[in-house]
Amino acid sequence: MKKNLLIISFSAFVLVARSQTATNKDYTSTFADDEGVRPKLIYFIGDMNEDRILLKWNVAENESVNLFEVKKSYDGKNFTTSGFIMGNEKKGNETYFFPEILPQEQKVYYRLKIIGTNKKVKFSNVISLQPSVVGKTSVAAVSGGVSNLTTTK
Repeated sequence: MKKNLLIISFSAFVLVARSQTATNKDYTSTFADDEGVRPKLIYFIGDMNEDRILLKWNVAENESVNLFEVKKSYDGKNFTTSGFIMGNEKKGNETYFFPEILPQEQKVYYRLKIIGTNKKVKFSNVISLQPSVVGKTSVAAVSGGVSNLTTTK
């Protein structure tokens, strides 16, 4: 007699603190079409509340994403890998999240390294998050304004 085993897996992330999601276009980086290179990053934003960070980004043509490498820097120049998020097989647009807790409240910079299923690599613009004195909330600010993604083969 065969026994069927049903495994239900889910994950949840709860950020417990006063938080404000960046919806103002001043804090959202959008990217122009990079000569048809896939996938396309629609926006990349972040939220800081005390020592908690929540990064959020959206991509078009999600099925062409293999991996996201989240890069972090404390000086805006020297980036190290903070973590990885695997792409999923959902077609069309998809939103991803990356939570992180910092050892102390300080200004921090993030960027995404996006690796497509076609093995091409893109880098997002750099966003910076800085603790705020009032309300202990900070939102992402785009460094260098809006520009095209950097693409390598």
